[in-house]
Amino acid sequence: MRRLVWAFLIVAGAASAEAQTTVSGPVTFGAGLSVSGSGTVSVATGAISNAMLANPGLTLGSTGLTLGAATTAVSGLTLSGATVSGTTSLPGGGVITSTGLVGIGTSSPMAPLVVDSSLNPLGAGFGSLVIQGNANKERVDIYSAGGAPGPAFQGKGFGGTVASPTATTAGMDLFILGASGYNGSAFAVPNPATIHMRADDDWSATDTGTNISFYTTPDGSTAAAQRLFIANNGAIGIGTSSPAATLDVQTTWSGSSPGNLSGSWTSYGDTSRFVIRGANGTQAAPGAILAGQTVGNINFRGYTSGGAWTNGVVNIQPVAEEDYGATSDATGLSFGTTPSGSTAWQSHMYLSGAGSLGIGTAAPGYLLDVQGGQVNASGGFVAAGTAGVSCSGAPTAAFAVTAGIVTHC
Repeated sequence: MRRLVWAFLIVAGAASAEAQTTVSGPVTFGAGLSVSGSGTVSVATGAISNAMLANPGLTLGSTGLTLGAATTAVSGLTLSGATVSGTTSLPGGGVITSTGLVGIGTSSPMAPLVVDSSLNPLGAGFGSLVIQGNANKERVDIYSAGGAPGPAFQGKGFGGTVASPTATTAGMDLFILGASGYNGSAFAVPNPATIHMRADDDWSATDTGTNISFYTTPDGSTAAAQRLFIANNGAIGIGTSSPAATLDVQTTWSGSSPGNLSGSWTSYGDTSRFVIRGANGTQAAPGAILAGQTVGNINFRGYTSGGAWTNGVVNIQPVAEEDYGATSDATGLSFGTTPSGSTAWQSHMYLSGAGSLGIGTAAPGYLLDVQGGQVNASGGFVAAGTAGVSCSGAPTAAFAVTAGIVTHC
């Protein structure tokens, strides 16, 4: 039994064995060494002296075995349940410091675990730290007690080197979350789906602007494309990295796309809504809408030969007809278009809060009030359910209603 032989050699201080003896059952060597019937060797504290150890780098103290400055390298040593003190060097330039910090690829770890792949360049698509398995249980859990800021993944991108960093510059990746899969022959490189957190401008002590880009890869392709962009000011661009509004949606006509933006609102026991809200003041302290102010606006714009987008050429906007209060908020609806030879839209039709429709006027005095032009009805007019007459001659200057019939001849 090999463990018994080595135990005997340790006690005797021998460097090699001349012969082996097989013993069955438990064996006790004095008060310090015993071998169980299963071959387990037990050594009592103080049973082995430093003089018995062949390697001068090994020291047996009152608290255990110490690896010191050995003149001969120690290899193939297995420590089970042992405590290692001091600084221990690891292959590849790594280290375990006396305070318990572990550096892989670096001898100067500044955190509990630091992995530096500078000395061991990795192939494309490989990470410095890999967690793998076949049980579909490969996860990363972060536990943090004590509240804010809480557990986090952090990326830090900069110029220069780790030992001598320089300022982060515009467009530099600060952190990337990427996802890939196996394509049948290799893992896809670069990652087909990524989230890039980048510097938006050159950084300084007073300026650290950022933006975020989301990329996906379409079916039938291996090239990822940017789909969504969050600008430094919070504006969101879908199909564009230069959003001109809080939400800017752009697309290229595919020949079949129903539109740039399709909204679906589903409700149960209620009515689906698309809501536009307006107020004075601020978001934190909103103020009441006042008479004459627009509550919202839906406008349409086009691109000109002058290389710019127009202002709203067609507008639909609600207009407050009184100061909004807790019990009354009369509102009309204005419809505006842009006439030929002009770049300024004009309101041509107005539906008042009372339900009167004005054409050519924003203050209709009748249920239908037409100003600034004639009214032509090829099918005639109807008054009180009776069809009006038509004529073949020139109309008179005014309409007349006779027995419920509108005449203009």
